[in-house]
Amino acid sequence: MDDWASLLVEFPALWLETLTELDGQPFRLEPYQVRFLNDRAIFRIVNKSRQIGFSTIIGGEVVQKAAVTPAYKANIVSINQKEAADKITIAGNLYHSIPDEFKESDPVLKPTLWTNSNDEISFHRPPNTSNIISQPASAAVRGGRKDIYFDEFAHIRDAQKLYRAAMPAITRGDSRLTIISTPLGQSGLFYDIASNTVAYPQYSRHAVPWWECSAMVKPELYEEALALAAQVEGSEERVLKYGTDKLHIIYNGFGGDLIGFQTEYEATFADEATAYFTWDLIVNCTDNELPMWREYNTNYDPAGFISIGVDLAKERDQSVFTVVEHMDDGSKKVIFTRATQDPYSEQFEYLKNLIIGSKASRVTIDQTGVGATFTEDAKRLLATSCNIEGVVFTNAKKERWATTFKGHMQTGSVSWPNIQDLRRQIHGIKRTKTEANFYKFSGKEAGGGDDYFWSLMLALYGEGRVAPRMSVLG
Repeated sequence: MDDWASLLVEFPALWLETLTELDGQPFRLEPYQVRFLNDRAIFRIVNKSRQIGFSTIIGGEVVQKAAVTPAYKANIVSINQKEAADKITIAGNLYHSIPDEFKESDPVLKPTLWTNSNDEISFHRPPNTSNIISQPASAAVRGGRKDIYFDEFAHIRDAQKLYRAAMPAITRGDSRLTIISTPLGQSGLFYDIASNTVAYPQYSRHAVPWWECSAMVKPELYEEALALAAQVEGSEERVLKYGTDKLHIIYNGFGGDLIGFQTEYEATFADEATAYFTWDLIVNCTDNELPMWREYNTNYDPAGFISIGVDLAKERDQSVFTVVEHMDDGSKKVIFTRATQDPYSEQFEYLKNLIIGSKASRVTIDQTGVGATFTEDAKRLLATSCNIEGVVFTNAKKERWATTFKGHMQTGSVSWPNIQDLRRQIHGIKRTKTEANFYKFSGKEAGGGDDYFWSLMLALYGEGRVAPRMSVLG
């Protein structure tokens, strides 16, 4: 083996940049990606921003190792089936981009493609076949010696169980365990491993905020951002100085939710000290296999009865519609949410169509303030097809809803898709004591919103009456 070939075998970063293409162009790695690929530690953890290409790097690292190492095994665990399949697609695309001339090189740098399916890709002929298996977290981690990768680990339900199940796979030989995720709060196993160097001294740690990704930084300021962006006081100032126009739009889209932006883009763990609903609890109620519809799926055939919660916009807020399915066993799941700032007349028409499409049995509307007229019109014009009820928010009702909701979360009887706005607002709810010695629940004190949350409470609980199953007229 000549020196050049031996370097390609030894260094995955060099192999990827020399032999492969990404989106039809030669693969060019960012400094943080090279740093990760050159990390030879048995245990690695990466706390990262969203949208910085780590799924591609996982696919690149395993396909390089599988190509140059006969009988290599890797298991990638993702939050859902789509994310898992994407890793195999990335690995396959990188493999196919290697020029065919390397099928005949010595050593062979483009080995025989043996299998390629949605959840597995393998190279080399038996008995030396190298397998890469990519599965959702809902599947069991299989035994046998292999490298294990957990992608978006902080967002995986029952992460502790999966972590323990993975340990036997890396016990022997030089198998490795890699954990990668955007952060959540200062709780849960991902936070513990990333932050506690005493309890987990074996881990090599990487932190990658947005300003290390060239796609999010003004091109002329990239080198400066790498050196100085971390020293800028304040996320908004940092975004304005170094961020691209697109990042400015993303930042503004958080609507003043600074903690949300810092968590998702600046690799910062949210303070859990004042959180009434911790991220650990929220993650374990998130079903990553539930679909996230852009519009309500009128072909959906519910097994339980359907309720709708409507939190109407006030001033600069948005109206939010939430659809919940209530099962006979008492469990509840969110199946749809939609936020809008359309005129009330259009929102009313939308509600009418949503009731018909979802076959809702109950609709609960916040009739505080601007909602009074909306609710009365709904009762007068829409009540032939379902039960319409209006609710005036009070601290007592909010406390009853929030405490009941927390109990349902703790018992695992409520679930929702991976809807980021909903999850952030659940975490953003704070319980504070008023001067009158009552508890107040709100998500606005920290600069965020709570319209998704209260729409959810209305859909889940309403006034507390059990809605009958009803068929839609017309």
